[in-house]
Amino acid sequence: MQEIFNETLKSVLKEVAVPLQEVDFTRENYNKLFPRNRIQTPIESVKMGENQFEKMDAKERRKLMLAAHVTLTSPDIVVSEMRETVFGDERPAHLYAKSFVIGEKEKAVQSVVVAIDGENVSISSHERDINNIVNKIKEPDQLLYAAAKVRLLVEQHTGEKLPQSVVNHIREVEYVASPNVNISQTPQKSNDNKEKLLSDLETKASLELFSRLAAVLDEGTV
Repeated sequence: MQEIFNETLKSVLKEVAVPLQEVDFTRENYNKLFPRNRIQTPIESVKMGENQFEKMDAKERRKLMLAAHVTLTSPDIVVSEMRETVFGDERPAHLYAKSFVIGEKEKAVQSVVVAIDGENVSISSHERDINNIVNKIKEPDQLLYAAAKVRLLVEQHTGEKLPQSVVNHIREVEYVASPNVNISQTPQKSNDNKEKLLSDLETKASLELFSRLAAVLDEGTV
């Protein structure tokens, strides 16, 4: 059953991929995207690990700076797993993933958040194959969060509802409702209509938020 779900999720993540956009790789832009080295995700407050800017530069991940911000603030999915440290022990980690079109292929940007001294710390952001990320899901409860558009498409394909624990509706609406998106307040008559509306808004907002962030940074304004 998990295998069928995973295959469906892979297809959905490829379907919702948005074009990767870049901004100038400067310390000023990094500080605007991650003020005070912190960022709020749909499920937790995250501290950016030390030297993340330098790591992006050294590992030729400059083009992922804006994508890392969007992946953390508006992920498609968040997956939990235990990761082995350099000391040989294991720590819980949250894998944030968002799918993009990179080089004409659907890929994912993954940001790894681990627990360090009571803080949720982002230690890395990099490209990953979508299959690689989804294959880490061995048990249903590893899926901590799914964006509305992802959840809706998965449910349409499988005919089964995902647990409500994978989404925080209040937090999700906050990220969908970017300042430049005009959201209709027309009441919906059914839960299905609400889900469809949220999915449509989220898709539009993801594209507009991505473009707006890039434009703001390029103009050098806050």
